[in-house]
Amino acid sequence: MEWDKDTIRAFRKKHNLTQAQLAKVMGTSRVLISNWETGKQKPCGMSQKFLTLLAFTDIKKDIEEFISSEQKEDKISSDTILALREKLSLSQTEFAEKLGRDNSTVSKWESGQKSPGKKSILLLKKLASEEGISLEELGKETESSGSKDCSGDEGCSDSKKSAPQDNRSYNIGGANFTADSKNFSDEKEIKAVASGIDILYYGFYVDVEEKVLNRLESAKEKAVQQLEEGGDGDYLFDIGDYTFNMKASGEGVYAYVLSNSDLRIKVSSSSSLPHPSVYVRLNSLFILENGVESAVEKVRNFVSSNFGKIKEEKVSKVEIYCDLVGANLTREDYDKFVSKAGHRAIYEENGKFTGFTFGKGDIIGKVYLKTEEIKVHHKDYMYEMWDDVKEGEEVWRIEFELNRKILREFGVESFDDFKQVKGDIWRYLTEEWLSMRELDNENTTLRTRTLFWEKVMGVREFFGSVTGKVREKKRESDLWKNISVIKGCTTTIGAIRFSEGNFVSLKEIRKEIDFFVDKQLAGVDLSACGKSSIEALSEIGFYQESYRKSVAWSNI
Repeated sequence: MEWDKDTIRAFRKKHNLTQAQLAKVMGTSRVLISNWETGKQKPCGMSQKFLTLLAFTDIKKDIEEFISSEQKEDKISSDTILALREKLSLSQTEFAEKLGRDNSTVSKWESGQKSPGKKSILLLKKLASEEGISLEELGKETESSGSKDCSGDEGCSDSKKSAPQDNRSYNIGGANFTADSKNFSDEKEIKAVASGIDILYYGFYVDVEEKVLNRLESAKEKAVQQLEEGGDGDYLFDIGDYTFNMKASGEGVYAYVLSNSDLRIKVSSSSSLPHPSVYVRLNSLFILENGVESAVEKVRNFVSSNFGKIKEEKVSKVEIYCDLVGANLTREDYDKFVSKAGHRAIYEENGKFTGFTFGKGDIIGKVYLKTEEIKVHHKDYMYEMWDDVKEGEEVWRIEFELNRKILREFGVESFDDFKQVKGDIWRYLTEEWLSMRELDNENTTLRTRTLFWEKVMGVREFFGSVTGKVREKKRESDLWKNISVIKGCTTTIGAIRFSEGNFVSLKEIRKEIDFFVDKQLAGVDLSACGKSSIEALSEIGFYQESYRKSVAWSNI
């Protein structure tokens, strides 16, 4: 039986199933069902066989059981969540990181101010299962240990009192405080609902086995043949437990390109190149469903099992983000952003303002309306990740794309390196590289940060503590930039003096520069005579060895 997008949709409609329900019956994701029905992907292998089996089997009972279980209330008490964390010997920050949440959310779960949503419950169950812990048994234990009467003020030392309902905890700029709820409205509260890694690019240095290369070449030839026959140039190809679309053409040094909804893999036919021989992009849905650490480990095992022994691995590019509700940004906020990036732009989607972008090179920053992107690209699965986001609420995403160069400047080679310094990276990005400030001072560095941006900075708690790691190589590059400025200005001074009919030695030029430096240090404004060059000269020292070598002037 041929399963195309129309057949799959008709089958689902016949049984009155939603995409999520069909996905549950099949043991797959709703996004994959959506991709089948829109023609982005095709079911193959076991998926084809399973669909055919369902078509010729009475699945009414399975569907009824599923819907019945779906309607049952699934809750985990605050005491059980606290007990689970303590049993795992984790801090709130460590526990939140494993779940892909921020620690303020975990704090609210444990105090009873907030209950975990469906997605969070699944993640809690998965974490407990991986550690061999029964949440049901843990719940019974906490229920029996916390059964004392706490109606009075005495005799409750063994059990936790519920948090006062009229107070809420807030985190602004990394500082915690409690405020009376009557001063705040839920509709206007700016809060983070998610943060983490969106997309991760990983390079593996592998001697790809010859038999694997032969299989890849054979699949590529079939993709080319399909393209020549009027197809889309994608050939369905199984590697290990994954099914990929093999592309008819490669990209740059990579002869083979494979992709599915989870991963995009590029493979080189030669392992002698300076580039990684296997280059993998971990897509956002794959990271969301597995958690970033588990996702990286799965990819590592997949590469070593199917391509060859990994000799070295490197993080090539990473996209990190935080999502917030309660903000109301407009195009008029453009001037409030202060950035080290030279490029910036305003974006629209179908005539509607959707956000800003900053930078083009080593760092690209984006502040955009994520809920609008979801509508356009049908990423409905995002709502499963956001707890307590009401329909119609706007979710704004702050996202940074970091390439290999900037990661190297923070000392990042492997994913473990990135975990160690991600707090420092977020601090640098949101405190030094980009910020949003009120227009209350002519000096941009003295302007007050907006409440929205204070919340963005506060998300650093999810990314981890600050260790003091800085962009070491940036200072080095600035040094050479300043040396070039001095060299150019020195040449200019010599040319001016020569044009005046005076031949001057470099020693005499140095005397003139020293005179200006002395005047500057005395508080004289020398902006008209190259103050930036003089500052650079003062900073690095005229006799700097690297300067003397760079200009090769021995008579200074």
